[in-house]
Amino acid sequence: MLRVALDGPRRGVLLGADFLPLPARPMVDLVINPQASRSAIRSNLAQRLSREDPNAIVRIHYQGDWTAEAGNALSAAILRSLGPSTMNISLARACQR
Repeated sequence: MLRVALDGPRRGVLLGADFLPLPARPMVDLVINPQASRSAIRSNLAQRLSREDPNAIVRIHYQGDWTAEAGNALSAAILRSLGPSTMNISLARACQR
């Protein structure tokens, strides 16, 4: 937090600064099977997301190609509906290590 003089001859001069630590949001990586059925993917993700911190940043990874059914289960609207509004959820192909 910055402290600045608001009036007088020192108006606008920085008087000091305080560091205020902010809580870090946990980051979570979840790996899913893109060959599973739509209902299996949705129920699996809903269960796993319910165990995470509501403020988490979640990355959902998959390897290989997914089926059309899995694609429907992983739409942005469905992913948003599976976790709380405070949770950030993204989808990415898993990195090859």
